[in-house]
Amino acid sequence: MKISILQWNIWCDEDVRNTLDFLKGHKADIICLQEMTINYPKQVIKNSPEYLRDGLGYEGYCQELPIESTSGSKLMLADGIFSKFPIIGRKTYWTNNPKNSGGYSNEKRVYVQIELNVAGEKLKITHMSYTHRFELNGQKKKETDRLIRYISKNKSKFIIAGDMNAAPGSYTIKKLESILNNVGPDFEE
Repeated sequence: MKISILQWNIWCDEDVRNTLDFLKGHKADIICLQEMTINYPKQVIKNSPEYLRDGLGYEGYCQELPIESTSGSKLMLADGIFSKFPIIGRKTYWTNNPKNSGGYSNEKRVYVQIELNVAGEKLKITHMSYTHRFELNGQKKKETDRLIRYISKNKSKFIIAGDMNAAPGSYTIKKLESILNNVGPDFEE
């Protein structure tokens, strides 16, 4: 059985109504999104995850991420996965969960995971949150290592998507390639 997956950082300032219109026109079986907003003054829709889930008619699982920018402004983002298949399991793993926030290396980072029953087979989908630019620093290495420890424990079919902001050949990609196979798209895409 073939399934389609769409992964997208929808960008918190984009009108979520435009995002829903696009997703309705390009329906994938599984949709992984970052930067959905909750109670964000720049959005007419106050709860993007609920709006998108309901508008698509999918099941969903999201994790809220309170963010404080380097300028001190605060907002609530969410990363999540939406599926036309029934979700039979949900889990959140923190790759960075600081006590305070502010600055890209000191923000909450997460990956969310769902388990699906697709045509009688279990399938896990993991979606990783944003990390700043393509910079490799000590914090990003720690986040990558935590991610690798979490996903190394999976024994069933498994797909990972996300806004890893990591170039081919980078520490993050090399670590992922050491335990997973790239099923596409090609890195050049």
